[in-house]
Amino acid sequence: QHQSFILDIKILGMTLTKVFKTKDVNATGQTTMEPFNGKN
Repeated sequence: QHQSFILDIKILGMTLTKVFKTKDVNATGQTTMEPFNGKN
C-alpha cells in the first residue's frame, strides 16, 4: 500500500513537470496554433 502511494506521487510529479515546462509536448514536425489574439 505504501509503495503504490509513493509511485502515485512520483507519477504526479513527473506529469506536473511536463505540464509546467511545456517541453516535448508537440509532435516533431507538427506546428502549433498561433496565439489567440481575439480575432482568430
